[in-house]
Amino acid sequence: MEQLYPTARRPEYAIAFRSLRASKNLAAGLIILCLLLQIGSTIAVHFARLLDEPAAAAPVAETAPATQPAKTADAEQYDVPAIARLVMEHGLPIAQFASMVLCLLLVLMVMFAVKISLIERIGGVGGFMGSFNWSLILLMMLIPWRPIMGGDMFCGAMFNFDELMAAQKLMCQAPDQIAQGFFYARFIAYPCAALLACLFVQGKFAKGYAAVDFHLGESTAVNKAN
Repeated sequence: MEQLYPTARRPEYAIAFRSLRASKNLAAGLIILCLLLQIGSTIAVHFARLLDEPAAAAPVAETAPATQPAKTADAEQYDVPAIARLVMEHGLPIAQFASMVLCLLLVLMVMFAVKISLIERIGGVGGFMGSFNWSLILLMMLIPWRPIMGGDMFCGAMFNFDELMAAQKLMCQAPDQIAQGFFYARFIAYPCAALLACLFVQGKFAKGYAAVDFHLGESTAVNKAN
């Protein structure tokens, strides 16, 4: 009887899928970090009000002493709002670009897993195809559609610092329900949905990898018996 899983080629399959899984986990992990940076920036700006301008101090009375206590070295050294602004100004555009490039690589890696599993008939096609479909959905969510389509109705899950601050300023000027709904959908719900899609990519790929691992292990027992 012809063996479907030749012993000589089995280690190559295992090495290939281990390499694909490691690369895919690295790309997905970095995408998750980029999305968490987006969500964390929204929380810091909108909920924690970290970048709000401080209220004007009350005028000092004439009877107050002329000498004021000097600031401590820690207060002068660590300006939390300034550090947060610097991180968001530089981190958000980098995360926006990196997440799209990493997602393109993620799509390619999952596609290679589908191709190998189909050609070599080693199982896991259903899980890999599900992962591939979700990776395409994730890519569509991460593409910055606003510059491409030229309108405000189309946008991606990622955003830069200027977009976040402009939306936050609009919320402060006109805090109506429509503006609030758009803000939460754009800057909270959309990145969370992209994060959920990335987790689905991971889960479906893990299901396919488990099937491949099972079939390769089963082929080992069959080849030893023969």
